[in-house]
Amino acid sequence: LIQKKKSKKWKKMRYKTHIIFAILLSIIFIKILKPGNILLFLVISLIVSFLPDIDTPHSKLGRKVFFSRFLKHRGFWHSIWAVILFTFIIMLFYVGVYVVAFVVGYMSHLLIDMSTKTGISLLNPLVNDRIKGPIKTGSILEKAIFWIIFALILLVIII
Repeated sequence: LIQKKKSKKWKKMRYKTHIIFAILLSIIFIKILKPGNILLFLVISLIVSFLPDIDTPHSKLGRKVFFSRFLKHRGFWHSIWAVILFTFIIMLFYVGVYVVAFVVGYMSHLLIDMSTKTGISLLNPLVNDRIKGPIKTGSILEKAIFWIIFALILLVIII
């Protein structure tokens, strides 16, 4: 009898969970900051919420860039240093409310990845300790959290 090797499923948060969490945080910040162009704020935040996963060829964004296979998943791109660096670069060209949209999108990704059992090393490469949570990627718990976030979006919109 020949046994097939079990393929290692990539342990990452589902992109739908990243999107819905970015939407929730964006709506909260839109209500607080009242940007001139709400749609632009939301679009920036949503696009940027995919940026940290550029470090894996298994992500929607990582499949589109050749260098993703040479990067360590949940390394520098999943650190606070990446947020600071990219925010600084953006602020060389533009300072305004839409920089907040960038930070919200990026941080939404990091925050939701911190809730997984794999976690992230927020201070990578200086400190490699991972901040982890209870969520197993692709589990019933992640799916439940997706729907809880959806309900929160509706609540925040109503308020």
